Amino acid sequence: MARPVHAALAAPGVGAMLTADAPVASIAVLGAALAFHLAGSALLASGAPPLAALHAFAAFIVLAVVATSHQLIPVLLRVPPTPWPQTVMPAAGFSVGFALLIYSFMGGAEFAAAGTLLALSAALWCVLVGSRVLRAAGERMTAAAMGAAFLGFLTAAFIGVWMAYDLAGGLAPSQLAAGVHGTLMVVVFASMLIVALSYRFVPMFALAHANAYGKRGVQWFFLAGGAAIAANLTGIGAGLSFASLAVLAYQHIRTLQSRLRKRLDASLIYAAVAWIFALAAAALVCVKGLTAATVTPALALSVLGWLSITIFGYGLKICGFLSWQVAKQRAPESPLAPLASAIPLPGAYASLVTLVLGTALIAFGSELGGAVYFTGALAYVTTFAAVAYPYVLKRSENRA
Repeated sequence: MARPVHAALAAPGVGAMLTADAPVASIAVLGAALAFHLAGSALLASGAPPLAALHAFAAFIVLAVVATSHQLIPVLLRVPPTPWPQTVMPAAGFSVGFALLIYSFMGGAEFAAAGTLLALSAALWCVLVGSRVLRAAGERMTAAAMGAAFLGFLTAAFIGVWMAYDLAGGLAPSQLAAGVHGTLMVVVFASMLIVALSYRFVPMFALAHANAYGKRGVQWFFLAGGAAIAANLTGIGAGLSFASLAVLAYQHIRTLQSRLRKRLDASLIYAAVAWIFALAAAALVCVKGLTAATVTPALALSVLGWLSITIFGYGLKICGFLSWQVAKQRAPESPLAPLASAIPLPGAYASLVTLVLGTALIAFGSELGGAVYFTGALAYVTTFAAVAYPYVLKRSENRA
């Protein structure tokens, strides 16, 4: 049976994996991810071209995955850690490539350069991360799900490059290719990773490792749903996705009912809210299909609601842990504030409520939605910084 994450964290040598310069690199990449999310929110609020804002959010998702996978893969899959440049190099390529792409959608002419850089970065990162997944010594189901997600990402990246070269040549990209590209990124890559990791994060954050409920096979039905949508079998795919998410939600609720911690962790509250948006997006596409009238609300529910809020919730936890690691390596003997009190809950919940309201307004077509969502994103960045501040920036106090 696979080891729970808390046991993996306690295994000999894991502490060494997560020390040295790895936490600093991951925090830096997470910071870049948040900068792109804030930029996308600002573009959304200002009425900029929708594709510019959408690709800013895509950059946020990709960079967040790059940062967290650097830390999680050694722990979850029991493989040796990698040097920090293997995280920073592809992240730098993604950052510059997405920046050029956003600039081009704003009226620039760098589609070819953006496409080339993003293709090279995607290939480099997938080779680096894929080689580690293939060497997994544990969590075979998680490794298989991650491998499928990374393959979906690589496919989506090269379809995106093809479309970027079309745009560079003055051609309109294929609508079919655009649909496949978006489905692979949102469902097969990002959503599949969240679904797979939720089997570990929900029990870990709720202190319910011994009573985790459910079968891992459900994740493959979700993947099949994403593949069906990409193959233009929208109704079947959305139905499979909705059913899989509903079953997974029931399983996680059963797990939470057996938790040892009475109060729900803030990251789990974020995740629960995000899961509602995922079900809403799948239900919308299942009932009404993907049409000109449903694409915008479906993207708002899935990208701004489901993916962003999930990453934000887990990001608070991961930021606290990585920041604590940085402080500990700088001053091993200094007393540190406990991680349990690291998240400022009023700020975290205020940003969540504002993000939820902004997402709902955008989904319903309100012009106020962008400004409200940007306010929520700004509040979250402030909360994120407040989590890291006591550990990373107050170095003199840590060493006192």
